[in-house]
Amino acid sequence: MFLALRLRSPHEPFRAAETYRATHRDEEIDPGPAHAEADVPDKHPWVRTQEAKSRRAITDMGRERLRMLEGSAAAMARLRNAMGRWGEQDDTYYVFLSDTGYQFGEHGLDSKALPYEESVRVPMFVSGPGVAAGVRRTELVANNDIAPTVLE
Repeated sequence: MFLALRLRSPHEPFRAAETYRATHRDEEIDPGPAHAEADVPDKHPWVRTQEAKSRRAITDMGRERLRMLEGSAAAMARLRNAMGRWGEQDDTYYVFLSDTGYQFGEHGLDSKALPYEESVRVPMFVSGPGVAAGVRRTELVANNDIAPTVLE
């Protein structure tokens, strides 16, 4: 059996379900040392013209995305429970990943699909039979590797 569950969050519009409105109110979102980068003469002309969002705006955006991801986590939990009810829990691999990363103010950008580490590096989580819990790997993987690897 193969099932692909494609979730929208945290894509636009950035509005979490009412159920999660009260979560992550105190979450700190740190855009890091590259926020509002001032030394940009070596950057692409388009990057040099971008105006960095305030730390407050970045925090608000990050908190809302975390709220949206709460909905994704709940959907995954419902799926895992259903697989258990169907007797498929022990034969199921779960692969969780995104299509791109995102910049939360790094280099003055709030975007994705740009040639910066924040856009290129995307976490991927795998669980299932024979997959050791808590193991962290660093090999480079591309989305188009996933289906052939799982089928193999």
